[in-house]
Amino acid sequence: MRFPGIVEDDDDIKKNYQPKEDSFRRSINSFRNGQIERTQNRNPELNIPNTIDHIVLQFHDYFDSGKFENVYRSQFGLSAIAFEAYHTKAIFAIVDQVLFENFKKSIISFISDSSNKQAYSSLIKYIVDFNYYGTPQLKRYEKIKAQVVVNLMDSIELYEKQIVPITDSLLTYCKVRNLEHRFDGDTNKLELFKVKENTLQAIADNFDVIHTINSYNSAIIKPSEFNLKEISYGFEISNAEDDLPLIGIIDSGIEKNTPLSTLILNSNTEFDLTNTGSHSETIDHCSG
Repeated sequence: MRFPGIVEDDDDIKKNYQPKEDSFRRSINSFRNGQIERTQNRNPELNIPNTIDHIVLQFHDYFDSGKFENVYRSQFGLSAIAFEAYHTKAIFAIVDQVLFENFKKSIISFISDSSNKQAYSSLIKYIVDFNYYGTPQLKRYEKIKAQVVVNLMDSIELYEKQIVPITDSLLTYCKVRNLEHRFDGDTNKLELFKVKENTLQAIADNFDVIHTINSYNSAIIKPSEFNLKEISYGFEISNAEDDLPLIGIIDSGIEKNTPLSTLILNSNTEFDLTNTGSHSETIDHCSG
């Protein structure tokens, strides 16, 4: 398995980098256009205290965050925020504009002459493509429904000075406009109810702490009568005993405390590769 950042000795292997050069050319143009669009769509009247630019990188293989997060931070000024697609896609906050210029210069140098290995960082060869991470990428729904879940980003480096102030500003935005909402700080989720598309668009365009926005008909987080977090799903299974189709799910686990519990067949650890149990979903990578 190859990891982004591991330099292979390919001096004796002549490679055709034309497809990658073309991909990087498209990527850098798309990134610039996305950044310009983001700036143009911001509403200065909202007085949001901070802004954060994000970039999403698609890698050829699994990104070993334990080995290379600090490398990407020190060389390119990129701080990892979230991982998707089994760690082959990563969203980074651009936290150092000077260092980020190293990334852009490497890309441009590679496009100009990929054979000149001294002109660019070898790290970029393990990137398939990249793009600005903005509203088109974070909106993950086709049609807005009764409930909207806004998953917020988390970062130790950005938490105090940027994430907290922007999140507070987002919550103030909801309160001032009398939006029906509920925020769960433990899960970093903001729920909006019966929100209009133009309002959701404004939120997506202006608050740079949003990882994803999804819209559902069910699965509502709310406080119980004892003020504890409680999740309701809005449906139940009434025909669990019927001869139903068998579906295999490849995932880190399936939460059994849902209406689907009566349908789960694999109750042992025969196919458990995470050693956490079939009924334990601990990674939470499907929230996007």
